[in-house]
Amino acid sequence: MDQKLFDLIVIGAGPGGIEAALVAAKEKLSVCLISATKIGGRATWGSLVPSKVWLASAEKADALKRTDDFAFEPVAEIPALNLDKLRKKVGAQSQGASDRYLENLNTAGVHLLYGVATLHEDKKVVIAKEDHAPVEIYGRHIIIGSGSEPMFKPGIKPNMDHIIAPKIASGIPKIPESLVMAGGGVTGTEYAYAFAALGTKVTILQNSDHLLPRLDEEVSLLFENYLTSHYPIEIVTNATVESMIQADQKVVATTLDGRTFESEYGFIAIGRKADLSFIAEESMKPQLTERNTVEVDDYCKTSIPGIYAIGDVTGAPMTANRATMQARIAVSHILRGKESTLFPGVFIEAIYTSPAIAQIGDMSQDEDALYITKSYSDLLKLNIRHKTEGFLKIKISKTSGLILGASGYGDHMPDVMAVIQVAMNNNLLYTDINKLPLAYPSVSELVTSLDG
Repeated sequence: MDQKLFDLIVIGAGPGGIEAALVAAKEKLSVCLISATKIGGRATWGSLVPSKVWLASAEKADALKRTDDFAFEPVAEIPALNLDKLRKKVGAQSQGASDRYLENLNTAGVHLLYGVATLHEDKKVVIAKEDHAPVEIYGRHIIIGSGSEPMFKPGIKPNMDHIIAPKIASGIPKIPESLVMAGGGVTGTEYAYAFAALGTKVTILQNSDHLLPRLDEEVSLLFENYLTSHYPIEIVTNATVESMIQADQKVVATTLDGRTFESEYGFIAIGRKADLSFIAEESMKPQLTERNTVEVDDYCKTSIPGIYAIGDVTGAPMTANRATMQARIAVSHILRGKESTLFPGVFIEAIYTSPAIAQIGDMSQDEDALYITKSYSDLLKLNIRHKTEGFLKIKISKTSGLILGASGYGDHMPDVMAVIQVAMNNNLLYTDINKLPLAYPSVSELVTSLDG
């Protein structure tokens, strides 16, 4: 390529990197986006999109078992899942998302380069690609959006056979009779639900004292009870997996305290780590946190002048919505400096089981806080839909009346949480939003329904 200097270089073409490139290009900056994968990154090709396809099929399997609730005569045999069709759907959805991203980037005039990018002095970026000579370009500003990758340990690795991980889940040749899940975080919980809804007996081994450790404990325990009472799921807490091995056609998981769990398949979802492959030399290594993620300030600036970082590489919560908002914040600061009016708000963390789970803000115990709880059981819409099991917990400051956080599970919970997000990010009092009845019947009306 002829052009060597850009206003902005973005490393990583996941949701955050793409957002940064598009926002900057719209502001008439010259932008080069570098991708080590197909456009869309790991989220599109390995984790987020594939998992949501699996979850959609699992939710449909649930619905097919409950036709009598909606006045349909029961069918003699529920349709069987066709894994070949599911695999094709995963591929088609990933390709479709990637194609839409690519079209938008091309329309915006973003330059695209493929390969592994490394950061060097004088804001030089070197892109290496197999069988090609390295390409060197320079940026007035650089945004790192290299994302994250799954964590594996010496005794806990996928073997492309009966021990799998999210990226290779779609290649599984059958729906297992039994599966042991190493990890009860977001990915582990979503896939555990998906397999259980499709008929697999699932054992979740979670190293903390409750599922989804970032979640409010009360909500987590209620959701655990929901899962185990509706699906063939067993949850074993305080169980750190030390090894997972395949013996013939069985998998044996062993915990640190010596307990063993046998199943037909094993699934590894023990966490993700920041992708720091962009670091090529010590002088261009940004300040890292204790968790080995890139440390950033409110404007997403790193410790290196002119270098920003966004998304998973900056740590938890590793969500696409956080990454895209950080992208907008970083570009706004590049353009406007201290005059930028964009600052980090609170982000919804969502888990797309059925029912879904969502949380926002700080849900830690606080003597200055009032906790209001609301049940789905009185909502007309959900009584009609036979989905009355749900729980919302809202944390409110006794001093200011502002909403400090919320957590819950239930049908459309991430959408319910959107009302709370708007209130929190605009400093609206709980009483402000509680005055306004929302659409009836709806799920979101739960937020503004009268307190019990």
